[in-house]
Amino acid sequence: QRRSVSKLLTESDNLRAALDHAMELKDGDVISRFLKSLLWLWISRSQFTEGEAWVTKALQRTGGLVGSRERAIVTEVAGWLKIIAGDWSGALPFFQDCLPIYERLQMQSETAMAKMLEGIMRLATANDPSGLAPVQAALQTFRDLDDQTGIGLTLTALGECARLEGRNEDAETCFAQALAAMRTAGNTYWTLALLENIAQVRLQNGDWV
Repeated sequence: QRRSVSKLLTESDNLRAALDHAMELKDGDVISRFLKSLLWLWISRSQFTEGEAWVTKALQRTGGLVGSRERAIVTEVAGWLKIIAGDWSGALPFFQDCLPIYERLQMQSETAMAKMLEGIMRLATANDPSGLAPVQAALQTFRDLDDQTGIGLTLTALGECARLEGRNEDAETCFAQALAAMRTAGNTYWTLALLENIAQVRLQNGDWV
């Protein structure tokens, strides 16, 4: 991942030119694949302003593709940027929009991810206990698919909810399990984030050592 980030940064101008060209052509397939591929680069570099600017333009350019796979991907990317930037309530409508599209198209992994995120948003922003069931269902789907990244993201989300509720022991358990999954997946970004989450939980418990 580190090597990829370095290479992509040297190609930033070319990437922006290519993405801008796709926007002008209103090519939904290229736009959606570009955004999905660049999402975690933007997040890892905290380039939220740039990411959101491209997503806003993409939502305008794909307005005629409502209900399509391409539109669902763009919408999901928009939701992810909101989540990582800390705007959980702002993220919820995006996952509510893309979930039924993924379900209709029978995209199993994407459905599970959107279902998990939509459920977590309801738990965290509206204290809606009915949000827990889809999260648990998504976790089981990821386990059935042996999708370590999906498992890790779901457990991370459950850990964040536990931490918000003051259940620090449950939060650390979720984060530790998520960390193991992300290490198995070889995901550098989330390994770092989860180590930091565990450290913060221990600090909150007074465990400075």
